[in-house]
Amino acid sequence: MLVGVALIGVPSLGWSIYYTAANPGGAYFVTTTRMWELAIGAVLAILAGRGRPASRPVSALVGWAGLTAIVTASFLFTGALPFPSYTALIPTLGAAAIIWSGPSAGKFGPGLILGLRPMVKVGELSYSLYLWHWPLIVIAGALLGTLSPVAGLIVVAVSFIPAWLSLRFVEKPMQEWIKTQHTNGSKLGVGVVITLVAAALSLVLVVQVTPPPPAATVQFTPTPVTGAAAPKAVGAQTLVSGTGLQVLDSFPSITPAPTNAADDVPLVNKNGCMQGNDSSDAVVCSFGDKSSSKVIALVGDSHAAMLIPGFDAMAAEQKIRVDTYTKGACPFATGTVEYNGKPYDSCTQWVANVTEKLLADKPTAVVTVMSRYRAYQGALLSFEASKPLLASEVAEAWAPLQDAGMKVVSVRDLPRPDVVVPDCVAQNSSKLSSCALPRGSVLWGDGPEVLAARADSSVTLMDLTPAVCTDDLCPVVIDGILVYRDSNHLTASYARTLNKQIEAVITPLLR
Repeated sequence: MLVGVALIGVPSLGWSIYYTAANPGGAYFVTTTRMWELAIGAVLAILAGRGRPASRPVSALVGWAGLTAIVTASFLFTGALPFPSYTALIPTLGAAAIIWSGPSAGKFGPGLILGLRPMVKVGELSYSLYLWHWPLIVIAGALLGTLSPVAGLIVVAVSFIPAWLSLRFVEKPMQEWIKTQHTNGSKLGVGVVITLVAAALSLVLVVQVTPPPPAATVQFTPTPVTGAAAPKAVGAQTLVSGTGLQVLDSFPSITPAPTNAADDVPLVNKNGCMQGNDSSDAVVCSFGDKSSSKVIALVGDSHAAMLIPGFDAMAAEQKIRVDTYTKGACPFATGTVEYNGKPYDSCTQWVANVTEKLLADKPTAVVTVMSRYRAYQGALLSFEASKPLLASEVAEAWAPLQDAGMKVVSVRDLPRPDVVVPDCVAQNSSKLSSCALPRGSVLWGDGPEVLAARADSSVTLMDLTPAVCTDDLCPVVIDGILVYRDSNHLTASYARTLNKQIEAVITPLLR
């Protein structure tokens, strides 16, 4: 039994760590990333009653440690922390510790608190409460907009009412009825009927609920023929003429739809061009005019990948080829950065391999893009302490390219919301200004890529911030186009509209 549970739980934990890094929103809800949590409970059940029980002091210590782990997680975990991933081990093992310690610790363990009558009643209601509280929060958010912490707690308190009613009039009667059945066949029949009813209701939803539209593919007409009307500017293109960026409350339509924003990704996210966490291969994919002798290279992490639609649109119009080298969570720097709490060695090797490929191909210019990282220097540094070290390591990565005659462009990292923007837009479609982000809190003024560029006058700094922010605020929808697909990546639709801003920096370098 333990082997069987391990064959399910261990791969599930590994998949949870990987998929949380690749797609945090999806990983939270996918069953396969959570099975290991149930497996830990299964291990407890299998081992229950085996061996000698631990002494009361040891059991009590383990139990209180488990409760402390859960309470600590509830206060310290934020939306910026990867979850479930390995971080879910803290509350899950905490719960397991409490259960394990219960029989031996008695009143000396967490049972001193958890055994109180109000706590027992909440525990009895917990599964019903689990089922009811989230739908009510979602409905309240849809009706009232973003909920304050107080409003959220009120909704949770209200959810006790339907939770108690369903427990009293549905769950317990069903449990008692099943106990009275004398054959397994009748019990199985009930399960089949309930499953069929659920499946039928699901089919009704599939038929009745309109699916979200496909991911947007905003296209542009490059240059109109003589006498033809100029194509309408969209998104960031509207700012090129000097039109000021405005924070508006609504638009007739939003592209892509917030419900489908997560799928509005560049091609490299789908076709294997962007390397995963284990690969160090210098894979190149070309965009723009692939037959052109004018070649630039775009290198970096997922923040480089998210700009490819804009570079592609620019390059197609200007007859330029863009060779892209991208790897998830990996900056173009010589040192070692952190990934999931560990040194990211495959990233360091990837940078070396890409450098070798660039030196062989010798594009005219190399554009590097990077997100925010923590560096290793004997130990893991904080984000702030990492800035000067990473700046020097970025400059070291540029040096051999510059020595070979290539021009270097460093793209300033765009504002990082660190909240799921499409969710806010979906809840506030008539008051989008409530989703606007304060520029000062979401934009680094002195990221490593900026520090390195400022220290080297031969490096061009590309700052796209004016295309997404005013002096004070960063709107999340611009000219009807949703800016972010998640908490820190642009939608492919909006990135594509940055072609003119990118052109203004790149084309002078190729003359």
